[in-house]
This record gives sequence, structure tokens and C-alpha cells, in this order.
Amino acid sequence: MYLRLLRSQLAGELCDGSTNKDNEPTCGRPLGLKFDLKTCELYIADAYFSLLKVGPNGGVAQTLATAVHGIPFRTGRLLQYNPDFGIVELLQSGLPFANGVVASLVGNFVLVSHTTSKNILRYWVWGPRASQSEIFAITQGYPDNIRRNINGEFWVVANSGRRGKVAKFDANGNFLEAIDGLNPISQAQQYHSNLWI
Repeated sequence: MYLRLLRSQLAGELCDGSTNKDNEPTCGRPLGLKFDLKTCELYIADAYFSLLKVGPNGGVAQTLATAVHGIPFRTGRLLQYNPDFGIVELLQSGLPFANGVVASLVGNFVLVSHTTSKNILRYWVWGPRASQSEIFAITQGYPDNIRRNINGEFWVVANSGRRGKVAKFDANGNFLEAIDGLNPISQAQQYHSNLWI
């Protein structure tokens, strides 16, 4: 017990405010964050600690899942977590550098950024095309995170070299608008009429 407390205390001192990449195996490296607006819980996808959750009052993150079918989480797979049952399901594998993930407004499909392929994949969760996937959009630059607005449109961040761009697509994959000439960015979130980059 004492050893566990000491290790936890040392990790806390090591990790608080650290940007040292050598500390990542101990401190973690969050890749994605998403609030559950109903429960006010924060879900964290971490490169080292897999899927975590922090309660509405903050505190230490709780590990939710680290593997699916006994295989540790890794890139190249689209996974679905059911918080009611604590079950992780493999939806699709063999995805080259899968990155940002977001569900549609009604949840019938999920979009996944394919960074190295410079495109966005649509995976149908339910409906007549359930369990099928297709190219949703092709991006100019390497796509990173995707965020959906309240109208069901998607903002996709794409970086190329030292330039960043954010592009908006409708639910059918049609290009709507873009903001170009930015520094490299990781995500853009629309809240009412404001776009937060």
C-alpha cells in the first residue's frame, strides 16, 4: 500500500505541468477529450492509458477499458464503448492512421479521419447500410480532429506542413466553407455563431 502511494505521489510530482515526452509512459498523453453533456463526465482517449473518465467534480481519472477481445487498444481500429455495460466493440480494423472520430447528429454514422490517406471515412452504425464504410470526403492536407455543430455539419481540421486549415462539410460530405492560412491546429469547435480554434 505504501509503495503504491509513494509511486502515485512521485508520478504526480513528475507529471504536473510536464511537457517532457520521456514522461509519457508514466504521465500519459491524451489524444482526445469529450464531455458527456448529460452526466458532465469527461471521457479521455489516452495513448498509454486507453479510455479514461473523470467525474463531474474532477479528481483522478478512472480507467474504463484498455482492450477489446483481449487485444490492447492501438491505432488502426474504430471502437465503440457502451458506458451502460462497460463493453468495447470492434467496429472496423485496418484503418491507416485513424485519428479524429465524431458521431452524426442522430448517431446513424461515425466519421473517422484518415490522416495519411487525406480523407474522412464514414462508418454506418445503424440503418440500411449498417456496418459498411465509405469515403465521406477528401481533404486538402492531413486531417486531424473532427467536430460536429448543432446543425449536424462537420468541421475538419487539416494541416499541411506549417499551414493549418479548417473546412466545413454537410452531413452528405459536401464541402461548405473553409478558413485557410492558419498555423497548424488540432481542432475547431463551433458554439452557436463562434468557431473556436
